[in-house]
Amino acid sequence: MNKPLPQQLSELLERQSETLGRKHQDRLEAMTRLAVDAARDSGSRRAWSSWTLAAGAMAAVVLTVALVLLSPTPRQPETTLASGNRDVIPAWVEDDSVPVSLLENIEFYVWINQSSNADQQG
Repeated sequence: MNKPLPQQLSELLERQSETLGRKHQDRLEAMTRLAVDAARDSGSRRAWSSWTLAAGAMAAVVLTVALVLLSPTPRQPETTLASGNRDVIPAWVEDDSVPVSLLENIEFYVWINQSSNADQQG
């Protein structure tokens, strides 16, 4: 039997380690390239989505402001007295020359009407 010499063993071991080292190095480089490419791709997608989010928010703000500024203002309804209290209020109350301070308390006119009705009945 032919026994390999220690020098041959060391050379064989050296060749195997170089071959194995190159394979590992190539594999690590390929994995690094893949990781860098994946990070670059996801970064561009992330930038695109944040850009569209900002543009969408700005469009919503502009649309809201335009709707508020361009929408017609509703007419204020004319205030009228309820039909039940119409007979309670004297005619001079509706006169424009009467000061507003006299017209402020509607309960006063209701009270006068009730007390005048009570006086007429009693």
